[in-house]
Amino acid sequence: MINRMWFVMAVLLVSSVAFAGDVTGSASGGYAVVWLEGALPRSVPPPMSIAQRDVRFAPDFAIVVAGQRVEFPNDDNVAHNVYSGSATKQLNLGVYEKGESRSVVFDQPGLVQLHCWLHKRMSADIIVVPNRFYADARAGAFRIAGVPAGSYRLVAMRLDGTRNIKKIIVPATGEIAAAF
Repeated sequence: MINRMWFVMAVLLVSSVAFAGDVTGSASGGYAVVWLEGALPRSVPPPMSIAQRDVRFAPDFAIVVAGQRVEFPNDDNVAHNVYSGSATKQLNLGVYEKGESRSVVFDQPGLVQLHCWLHKRMSADIIVVPNRFYADARAGAFRIAGVPAGSYRLVAMRLDGTRNIKKIIVPATGEIAAAF
């Protein structure tokens, strides 16, 4: 009985990988990120880092999966204060010196614009996506690989928060193309 259960689980795991397609396409007009919404597996990547260096955020653009922790180390020779008044995530990490770090978990999809209260020219954008099925579309072309077959909403977002949504059906093998 137990051996049969392991066999069935192995078959389901292999078949879920075998029945996956790709979403490809193009995004013009300033779209930054595309992602899928629907019944998809969820997993949270390990923490990532957005440093303060040379009186800038490095990097100044990031894509974060909902639930992912972001570290904000101060690698600069001056104090900084990371904050955001964005509807997606409001935060104020306080003033902290070189060598110190703060962290935040981003739990809701959407746009988060970061700033430093002490250095007005410092800014960065984070787009929080709901799952690992996303692609950076700033170069125009995108590919989301290994998507389980099914019906989804394909969302494209600009850095001003504007969204465009298309309904798509991902095949069990091959790819589907979409353009924004």
